[in-house]
Amino acid sequence: MKSRVQHQAACAEEAPAQQLSRLMSRIYAAGLTTTSGGNLSVLDEQGSIWITPGGMDKSNLTPEDIISIDPKGTTSGKHSPSIETAFHKGLYEARKDVRAVVHAHAPASSAFCMIREAPDLKCIPQVYLECGEAAMTGYAAPGSDLLGEKLKHQAHKGNHVLLLDNHGAVAVGRDLLHAFQRFEALNVCSSTLIEASVLGPVKQAEEDAHRLLAAQLSYPAGEVHPSDDQYDKRVQLSGMVRRAYARGLMTSSLGSLSIRVSDDAFLITPFGGDRYRLSPEDTVLVQGQCIEPGKQPDLWTALHRGIYETDQVVSSVMTSLAPSVAAFAITDAEYSARTLTEGYVLLRDIKQIDFIRALSDPLSCAAELSESCPVLLISHGGMVAAGTSLLQVLDRIEVAEASMRSALWGSRIGSPHILNDRDIEEMKAFFKLS
Repeated sequence: MKSRVQHQAACAEEAPAQQLSRLMSRIYAAGLTTTSGGNLSVLDEQGSIWITPGGMDKSNLTPEDIISIDPKGTTSGKHSPSIETAFHKGLYEARKDVRAVVHAHAPASSAFCMIREAPDLKCIPQVYLECGEAAMTGYAAPGSDLLGEKLKHQAHKGNHVLLLDNHGAVAVGRDLLHAFQRFEALNVCSSTLIEASVLGPVKQAEEDAHRLLAAQLSYPAGEVHPSDDQYDKRVQLSGMVRRAYARGLMTSSLGSLSIRVSDDAFLITPFGGDRYRLSPEDTVLVQGQCIEPGKQPDLWTALHRGIYETDQVVSSVMTSLAPSVAAFAITDAEYSARTLTEGYVLLRDIKQIDFIRALSDPLSCAAELSESCPVLLISHGGMVAAGTSLLQVLDRIEVAEASMRSALWGSRIGSPHILNDRDIEEMKAFFKLS
């Protein structure tokens, strides 16, 4: 079985033109740019820039449509490069650690470009760990030398995600996937902040929350080796992760899902692994305090472990930063599952736990979960769901996101009505709820 490192290395061997055409189609299909908007580039080992063409349909670019520009400035390809080529060059000149650039016109992040105010990414520690601080660049005309200078100046300060006044967002990274993961995380946080704007003031995450989350990256662990009889569950897990991504419940790097394989072992999503293309080989085996060699499990692994240790009936655990769920998690607004029948039947009355507690004392948080409380909001961390199958936890998160979005929309057009105690008791009796 390939390790995650080996699997990622195989993906990285894909030619720049293939990477760019594939990702642009993905960005367009996800609604993160328009037919004519956005551009992507990669800097290869020889110093050549590979970039998407200007003025072409972004939904079906092929590798043959991609242009290369060598260090001397010689262009190769059948099309003209993007009009934004100058700012891509400037970003590579400003930052030697940057090997890829993603620029697109995603609606949520573009909303902040319109108001000329960078979103506060620290409200979601996972997004801040991924992106750092977002920064505005100031206005300059698209394709202008001035725009390139403004981006180059801001990137030189160390910002990984930039918002162009009245234009769109830019993210940089060590490779194309890394840049896209930052772009996607920026957009999901922007969406969350927009959704939260109707709920009240956004809470600030404590500095200890950021430090504790970062500490999960270097958590000491022993090794446990996988067995062939676990492979079917790896297939099930990776398939459900791809489905969760398609449903908007995960981004390419945010959101976790696990499945129990024995009393004290489970498989979980990897830290940083692309949820859109997750393969069975990417999943990570965890047993007690030991992990599969050569792999790094998700940052919420300790919480997953605590839930499995607390309740032997639980077979699957999922966390999500879907925007509507996260909107309630970053404010003091209370969500009542008693506003929609499906929401109450699947979610019941929802409690909220503290982010720091969820990471530092997962066993006590796990004790909050039960048949009558199968999901928990995590302050600044979205939601966690436990259940007896992968499908059940996905359904619970999916219903939570849909119900909370309905609550947000409902508050814009009127006052949502809460089901009374008689209605609730009637439902409990009909669905045999405890």
